[in-house]
This record gives sequence, structure tokens and C-alpha cells, in this order.
Amino acid sequence: MNTLSIAKIKRWLQTRDLRERIFLAFAAAALTYSLWSLLVERSITHEEQTVESKINTTQIENEGIQQEIQNIAEVINKSSYTQTIQQQKNLTTQSQNFKQRLQNLLPTVIASKDLPALTAAILKEGGITFIGLKKLPSENWIPEGLSDPSSVANTKDIFKYNMEIQFSSDYFSALDYLARLEKLPWHLYWDSIDYTVTQYPKANVVIKIYVLTR
Repeated sequence: MNTLSIAKIKRWLQTRDLRERIFLAFAAAALTYSLWSLLVERSITHEEQTVESKINTTQIENEGIQQEIQNIAEVINKSSYTQTIQQQKNLTTQSQNFKQRLQNLLPTVIASKDLPALTAAILKEGGITFIGLKKLPSENWIPEGLSDPSSVANTKDIFKYNMEIQFSSDYFSALDYLARLEKLPWHLYWDSIDYTVTQYPKANVVIKIYVLTR
């Protein structure tokens, strides 16, 4: 609005009587208040809608989180989950124990190149009459409490080298021979012994032993 228009409005207002000017002033004030109220109300309404939308979004996210927590709690409380966790703990303990056992056992494993020397040492011990020395089929060494030796490193190439020794002797000579076998520099594992008296004091003795080899 330019200066000329404002001057015309002023002259027009001056020609009005006091009552009309008061009325126009109230009308202008009311119009201004109405416009201001409308703008403020719209702004407040928009802000309320924005806040309400954020609250709804937050509630939905919270409900989702609560549902996930409930699902996890249900899984944890199931006996199958508890059993699975216990099994995992048992397997971990078993694995740790076995690794320790393996470390203690490895020094007793015989290299395959030393087997002829072991055989010669067994036949060298005197005081008995040898009937035979038989090599039995070898087999993979399966550690006690472990169903699959390949599941633990450094065990899949360890084998049980089985032997059967048959000899004739009296009781005390047999005991002396067995004691000498135990003193050999290799670790022998005793599987079974069969003592059969043929003509007292003589007896046929069959022992089965094995060594671990790789």
C-alpha cells in the first residue's frame, strides 16, 4: 500500500464520527486477533500432530522391542535351550580335558620307524620260550569319551599298533618277563592276558598289547 492510499484512509477516517472510528478500531483489532489466532492455532496443531506421530512411531518400535525380548525370554526358558547350552558347556569342557590328555600322551607315541626296534626288544628278553609274535590289524586310535578322533587336531594320524605275544614258561618267569617289558623305553598298553597251565609248572601264556604310533 503506497503513501497516497494511506493518506486517503486517514482523511476518510477523520470524516467519520467518534463512534464509527471506535467501531472500526475494534473491527480492525478483532480481525488482526483472528488472523493471529488462526496462524498460531495452525502452528500448534501441526506441532501436536508431529509430536503425536513421533509418539506413535516410538510406541510401535517399543512394542516391537518388547516382543523381541519376550521371544528371547521364551527361547531361554525352554528346556531344549537350557539343554543345548549345557551340552555346549560339556563339549567345551570335554575338548579342553582331551587336549590336556593329548599333550600328556604325545610323548608316549612311537614313531613308525621305531617299531622294528620295539619288536626286536620284545623278542630279546629271555627266561621264557617264545611260541610266536603276531602283528594284529592296526586301527585308528579313538580316545575315550570322543566319538570322532578327526574332530581334534593331531589325533587322526595316531593308530593302535596291536600285537599278540605267545610264550611258554612257569609262573614266576612269566611275571619276570612282563616286568621287563614294562621297563622298555616304549610305553606298552596291556589289552589282555591268558595263562593256561599245560604241565605244571609250565604254562602257555598269550598276552595282547598295543602301542600308539604315528
